[in-house]
This record gives sequence, C-alpha cells and structure tokens, in this order.
Amino acid sequence: MATLRPIEPGDSPALAAFCAAFPGETRPESYWRDRFRFWWEENPHCPPTFPRGSLLESGSGVGGMFALIPTPVQLAGEERLAANMSNWRVLPEMRKQSFAMFMHIMEMAKPYPTFNTTPTTTVEAILKRVPFLHFTSAIRQESVLLSRPAAMDPVRGLREVLRMARNWSGDWNEKNLLLSLTRTLGRYGQQWAQTAHAMAGAGEFHRATTIGPEFDRLWARTRNRHVMTNVRSAQALAWYIQRNPQRQEYFLLVHARGGEVRGYGLFKRKPTRHWPDTESLLAVDMWGEYDEAREWRPLLAYAMTFARSLGIQVVRIPHYHADLEKALRGCGFLHPLPVLATGYYHPPAGMAAPAPEAFCASENMGDVGL
Repeated sequence: MATLRPIEPGDSPALAAFCAAFPGETRPESYWRDRFRFWWEENPHCPPTFPRGSLLESGSGVGGMFALIPTPVQLAGEERLAANMSNWRVLPEMRKQSFAMFMHIMEMAKPYPTFNTTPTTTVEAILKRVPFLHFTSAIRQESVLLSRPAAMDPVRGLREVLRMARNWSGDWNEKNLLLSLTRTLGRYGQQWAQTAHAMAGAGEFHRATTIGPEFDRLWARTRNRHVMTNVRSAQALAWYIQRNPQRQEYFLLVHARGGEVRGYGLFKRKPTRHWPDTESLLAVDMWGEYDEAREWRPLLAYAMTFARSLGIQVVRIPHYHADLEKALRGCGFLHPLPVLATGYYHPPAGMAAPAPEAFCASENMGDVGL
C-alpha cells in the first residue's frame, strides 16, 4: 500500500538514496545529501514549521518525493516566505500516485506564495489548469552587448564584432549584407558611445566576494519598488551565492559610490555554441536604486570590462521586467531568448495573484539554481 506523508527532517538520507538510484540519475548520494542540507538545514529562511514537501512511501521504501524550498519574497510591501516546488520524482511503477502528490503539496503550500519555475512540459500543463499564473510569459528578449577581444587591434577586433553580430543581431540579413553591416555598425557604435561615456565619474566598481551590510542598506532603500520580487538582503544573497553546493560560479558585480552600493548585477558563464563567440556572461539578476535608464549604463560598461578579463566578448541581459527593458533600450543588440522562461506562481490562500507586469522577475526566482 502506498501512503503519502509530509517530508520530515530525518528523511534526508533516505531521500538522497532514492534520488541517487532514480532511473537515469548519475549524481551520487553525497550530492543529494548536500543539496537537501542546503535547502533546509543551512537555509537561514527555513523555520522548523515550514513544510518540506510530500513523500510517497511503499512497502519497499521511498517511491516518490516532491519538495518545497523556502525563500523570502517581497509581496505588496511585506516580506513573506515563499514555497518553491522542486524535484518531483516518482518511480515508474507508482506514477498513478503523482497527481495525489501534487494535491498533497498544494495543501501544504496553501499559506505561502508558491512558485514552480522549472516545470517539465507535462507539469506545465497541470499548472495552467490549476491555474497558476505564468508570470514570465512576457520575458521574450534579451539585450546583448558585444566587445572586441582585448588582445586584438581595433581593425581586427571590429571584424570580430561583425562576425559575432551575425549570431546576435536582429538586423542581420544575409540577402542584404550592405544594409546589415551598416545597421550593425550603427548599433555597435551606439553601444560603445553609451557605455564608454557612462564610466566618467560614475563611481567605484568591483566584484564582491564578501556580502556585507551595504547590501542590506541598498535593499532597505529599494524594497518597495515592485509588488512582487525576490528579497535581496545580504543574508539571502550570501546563502544563494556562497552556500550553494551545485558549484555554479557566480560573479556579483557591484557599482558603488562612497562605500554605498548603488546597484549590482549577478552573472554566470553560459555557453553560446556559436562561432566566433563560444561563451557569454549571462545576467541572472540586475538590481539597483537607479531612477533613470542612463544610470544603468556604468554597470553595463563594467560588466563588459569584467567579461573581457575572462576572455568573454558577449554580455547577455534578459529583459526580466519592464523597468530593466526600458533601461536597456537602445543599448546593444536585441535578441530573442532561445528558451522562453517558464515561471509560474500561485498566491497564498485569500490573496489574488498580482498582474504579470507587477512581478520583478530574475532567473534565480523560484528553485532555479537551487
């Protein structure tokens, strides 16, 4: 007889063994033990009362799991704990119990803002029927900043930029190369002028390796700019970036004035599978107290300089929300996202979901990267 019950703190060893032995899995038990510890025991936002998810038991042991990971969000002027659905795994012979697990976990998550940001196609169809709100449906484009390799002379470097632009520019048309070259050079010239001029008297820039109270002060000044977004306190950032066992290297690039953080971008490496560029620096999150679009440009210029120091010529910034899209307008090349974001949201009991445009999204919203 299969039974459903809540995941308890002592279940982690059995769950790690279940995940490591799951059909098609290649990662060892140690990976899963570390990951569960990061989600719950080492998570500063996980109180003892938080529901960890649903466990399906049979006579032979664990037959399935569906996890909830707590993260803090800012919702309508208040910091709240969100429940992030993750790691829905059911053994093939017990798949008939899958929907019962979904209903079980929905009941647990009822008091919390609930996210599912990494659904399979099948799960996405279920979320739409509940219904969850597809809050990332408008995130369809990214701005791409290109720079010549640092070691190249300007003429050869510009030729390299033109080669890269064929991968990234929406203006490129193989049937009209002269027009394509003219438009591409115009966009690149505009990008270069905007970012180069922005650095004059802009402040200080660095890659942050320690996350201190200056990030809390920035968050205090900016937390109410959007109806719904991730909490970006020092504690939340440090947990996500520095404690994560998945070993993704993040680059926290900071723009400061007088010791106070004005804005930052959280970036990671991402393969492009293009020639001549093979790698990009992708923005996971962009946040700041900037009031005008032009105030974002110094941070963009620094991100390009930092990328070049890594041997990367492409910086990509998805348009996670309308304010960011406005700030990036006219700077760089517009490019459709290769994969549309699948972020879904269900409100806590008694509260309506905000409109999609009220969300200030980012790639690390929900369980992405956890």
